[in-house]
Amino acid sequence: MALTPSGMFYIGKEDLASERELLGKGVRGLFGLQNEEEAVANIIKNTDMTSAESRADALEKIRRVSPEQYKYWRKENEDYERTLTQSRIASLKEQQAKMDLKTAEDKKLAMKNRPILRAKFLQTGTPGKLRRKYLLETYGDITLQDKGVDINTVDNDTQFRIALRKLGLKPTDVTNASKDVDNLISEKESFYISENQLRTDLEATPTEFKKSAIFKSSASELAPLDTLSDTRKYIAPKEALPVEIPIDDRLAP
Repeated sequence: MALTPSGMFYIGKEDLASERELLGKGVRGLFGLQNEEEAVANIIKNTDMTSAESRADALEKIRRVSPEQYKYWRKENEDYERTLTQSRIASLKEQQAKMDLKTAEDKKLAMKNRPILRAKFLQTGTPGKLRRKYLLETYGDITLQDKGVDINTVDNDTQFRIALRKLGLKPTDVTNASKDVDNLISEKESFYISENQLRTDLEATPTEFKKSAIFKSSASELAPLDTLSDTRKYIAPKEALPVEIPIDDRLAP
C-alpha cells in the first residue's frame, strides 16, 4: 500500500492477496464454508483432549477432511497416548510403593501392639465373664446354689474346672467344656486385637513383680550369702601324734 502523487492510496499485489484471503475467509465464514486448514483447526478446537473417545472422534473427522492432516494428528495422538500411559504407569508404581510402605509400617505396629493388647484384654475381665456366663446360662442359679458353686469366685480356667467338678461333670466333660469356653475367649481376644492393633497410643502396662517360692522367706531366715557358695564344712586334718616305741623294739634288727 502506498500514497500516489495525487494523494490517493493504492493497494499492491501482496496487499491485495492478503485482503482477498481475509475477504475469502469472511465470505466462507458467512456461508459456513471452510478450507482444510480452517476445518481441522476448528475440529481440534472443539475436541476434549482429556477424553480418548473425543480424540478418536476428532481424528475420524480430520481423516474425512484431509488425509494428510490426519496422518499428522494421528501421530500426535499416539505420542500423547504414550505419554499418558507412561504417566499412568508411574503414578500406579508410586501408589503401590506408598501402599507397600504403609503395609510394612502397619505390620510392624501390629506386632508391637499384640502383646500389649493381650495383656489389656485380660484386664478387661472378659475371660472370667465368659466363664461365669457359661455356668449361669448352662446350669442356672438354682443348680449352682444347690451344688455350692459361687460363680463370683470363678475367674480363671482352674476355678472354672473346679466348679464343673462340683456340678458332677466327668473329667472328659470338664475338659470339653473348658475347651469350648477357651475357644470363645480366643475369638473375643482375636477380635479385640484386630480392632485395636493399629493404634498408636498404646503403652505396655508395667508388670507387677511376683516373688517366687524361694523368695517368700523373710531376710532374717535366709542363710548368709557366704554359706551359699559352698555348703560343705571344712574339717582340718588331725595332727599325727608321736608314737612311743619301746627301746627293745627300736634296737631290734
